[in-house]
Amino acid sequence: MSPSSSAVSAGATADETVVSDTPAGFSIAALGASPPVKSSQGGTVGPRAPAGLGATDRGVTKESVLLGWLAIDESAMAQGASFGMTTPSYPGGDFLEPFVKEVNAAGGINGRKLSAQVVTYNPLSMDDMQSACVKLGEDLKVFGAVTPFGYYGDAQVCLASKEIPTVTMNPASVDTLYRREKGWIRLTVMSKDRMLKNWVDWAVTSGLASGSKKIGVWWQDVPEDQAVVNDVLLPYMKSRGLNVASTFVFSSDNTRAPVESTSAVLRFKSANVDVVWPVGNYFVNTFFLTQAKAQDFHPKYTASDFAQLSLDTTSSGYETSQWDGTKAVTVLLTGEMAAGKPTRSSGKECLDVHAKFGGKPLQNNADRDYLMFTCEHLALWVKAARQAGANLTRKGFLAEIDSLGTYADRVAISDPLTYRKGKYDGADRYAVVEWRKECTCYHQVEAFRAGRW
Repeated sequence: MSPSSSAVSAGATADETVVSDTPAGFSIAALGASPPVKSSQGGTVGPRAPAGLGATDRGVTKESVLLGWLAIDESAMAQGASFGMTTPSYPGGDFLEPFVKEVNAAGGINGRKLSAQVVTYNPLSMDDMQSACVKLGEDLKVFGAVTPFGYYGDAQVCLASKEIPTVTMNPASVDTLYRREKGWIRLTVMSKDRMLKNWVDWAVTSGLASGSKKIGVWWQDVPEDQAVVNDVLLPYMKSRGLNVASTFVFSSDNTRAPVESTSAVLRFKSANVDVVWPVGNYFVNTFFLTQAKAQDFHPKYTASDFAQLSLDTTSSGYETSQWDGTKAVTVLLTGEMAAGKPTRSSGKECLDVHAKFGGKPLQNNADRDYLMFTCEHLALWVKAARQAGANLTRKGFLAEIDSLGTYADRVAISDPLTYRKGKYDGADRYAVVEWRKECTCYHQVEAFRAGRW
């Protein structure tokens, strides 16, 4: 399916006035906006482009700044639901619209209206993801982009090749982030290298992995993942004294997973693997677990944010007899609510803004998760764009992210982030969660801590 797009240009045009009743307690100023002008009706006025603004870079005009917002298409969501995934009730643009309205009610991007163009993609098709990249960079000529989970690998590299400054929650290897993407991408999670090493450290410390336990590692034949597994993960496991008894490489073609899973499970079972270490997407993992049950193979499992196997949304359809009790390391707030912890203040602020600016009712946990992702990532994007000033450029935007230091404004899906010159992945702390069959969800069982890496 080829990418589709829709516009979310909520709020006023350059020659219109929008009146809103912004409630007390909203951190609009904290996001970098100038204080909004009061209208005679008692609300706030904006945005109206001030005199002197002009086109300063691609996607920037006197009146507006164009943001490309990638969202998983509805056919892919339906496919995920068929495998038991909990999926959002609405298209991605519906979650974005209230937050764009809030930005424009507070003056937009230094007087320019924020216009967002939503482009959809299928995360199980690299061709489809590449097409979405081309649409953003060549057809729409956006200033910048934001991507949710599942937009990864060469598709993310494509955005960098189009020189689109991008904020994403998809991890990338250090080699990809710095050499292949050449500084155009900023992560709100850990790089794959740091994540994998912290994961190994936790597994050793917790006793899940040791030299006496046989480990089976599987991954997919994706160039980035082949490199980071062979050059980082496996050597680091060896340095920590772990016994990788068997490995399996799945095709990059996800449609082959049902057949290949039979061979993978047979190989691991024949090697008497005690712990399965999955380094690939939920689709492949779903078939591996199903086939493991069919072959009466019952190892322990572990997971991480690599390909987002640590999310409730991706794991809710897993075979319970296989995945129950699995522990994962994650930089995300997965499992905090299930563990009885209250919503953090950043999350409450996001919920308030969503409600105030006409957001649709939340019907399941996936809706809440997508709302929090949207709120956090747009806030970070807007913060940097506003701090870049009226002479907004793509390189200036990236420099502003790198100047943030510790950043906590509306960080609603993780602990606070840190950015600095040369550090392009924001997350530094991780927690441990455990998946339980009673809710088919994760519970946080170990609090956030700083990793060694």
